[in-house]
Amino acid sequence: MTEPFDRITRRFLDEGWFAGAVLRVEMDGRPLVHAAWGNAIATDTRQEPMTPGTLFDAASLTKLFTTTGILKLVSVGALGLDTRISDFLELPPPLAAAVRGIDVMDLLTHSSGIPWWYPFYTRRREPFLGILREVVPAHPRRGEVVYSDLNFMILGIMIERALDKALPAAIEELVLLPLGLLHSSYSRPRGPVAATESGNRIEQRMVADLGLSFDGWRSTTRPIIGEPDDGNCFYYFHGSAGHAGIFTSAEDLCRLAKLYLDGGRVRGEPWLDPGLAERAIREQVPGRSLGFQVGPGWPAGACGHTGFTGTCLALFPDRGVAAALLTNRLHVPEPRDIAPYRARMLEPLAVSSHPLE
Repeated sequence: MTEPFDRITRRFLDEGWFAGAVLRVEMDGRPLVHAAWGNAIATDTRQEPMTPGTLFDAASLTKLFTTTGILKLVSVGALGLDTRISDFLELPPPLAAAVRGIDVMDLLTHSSGIPWWYPFYTRRREPFLGILREVVPAHPRRGEVVYSDLNFMILGIMIERALDKALPAAIEELVLLPLGLLHSSYSRPRGPVAATESGNRIEQRMVADLGLSFDGWRSTTRPIIGEPDDGNCFYYFHGSAGHAGIFTSAEDLCRLAKLYLDGGRVRGEPWLDPGLAERAIREQVPGRSLGFQVGPGWPAGACGHTGFTGTCLALFPDRGVAAALLTNRLHVPEPRDIAPYRARMLEPLAVSSHPLE
């Protein structure tokens, strides 16, 4: 079963697209493929092979953990998809006016019109909502889907307020423990971890392009290992945010996917509202469901999410298939967009004649 994936991955490894990769494929909760290639860490002085259990900085796959926490809160009536930001958080008047009418559904589907990114760490001594008060009005909302880290930063804060706990403890209580995600956590990964980029080289350019400055960058002479790569998560939110910061394994990601493939059930028992679980993996607005990505860029009938560090979780609801495809694509001299690799690895899983059957 591993052979076609092995052939594809070794070709991309040889061409330097990433230092290593892990793939786990499950069908109806049964593991069919769980393989690792290359190195988790590959420097002049340190070589650590990739293993099936290597942990990864999930990057934006964290949004799926946040999504699951929010949908659990909706399922138990702690908030609703129509709960507005201004109903749940105490906002300064200019910000309240700027986000008027934006609700949880808008945030989950990236339909809020809130800007996609801002380096909050360039103003790290200022409160988040205070900075947001300036950032949101400065970017007029558009009537279209705009993928935004800020949407999930806000959702993370809503989770904290709902449980009156810091986000790591809240997500552990809401999601990790009930689902048995024993290898997942914010920061301090519980096992061997794959390296990401050497310093925040990409974000340094992004900040400069905005005409802003920051003097706290991590060293560009050594890879980041065991700390969130995302600048806002690491420098501003101290390692845990709604949009980034989770470290996880391929096994845990497939277990998270199984929740949605099983209609919101955990070990056969209802856990999420089944209607919410179904909506989460079916298109609600162009290209988006509740937290998940759908449509272009995914095989027919699939949904999922990707992460900046080279991570991906894909679900094929009509086939009961989940696939966690994890790479350390930033841990190379010249990082590239690994969309071609991801497409080659996922496309066979959508074909019913594939040998996984």
